[in-house]
Amino acid sequence: MDRPAKDRLHDAIGEHAAPEPGLMLTKWALVAEWTAADGTRTLTRTGSPGSARWDTSGLWHEALYGEWPGGE
Repeated sequence: MDRPAKDRLHDAIGEHAAPEPGLMLTKWALVAEWTAADGTRTLTRTGSPGSARWDTSGLWHEALYGEWPGGE
């Protein structure tokens, strides 16, 4: 049986988006925009497998309002 999409996405992020070698991905949050043929745009959001809603919301909050490395 094929693995769930969230599990495959977790593996892909872990393999391709680590900020440095040797780190293990524990949680992630994703926001995606979709455009229909008529130009209507929709946002969706999801989080890593097994994450509670507050975990995902906390990641988004930190991404928006937290300090980024290097003071950016």
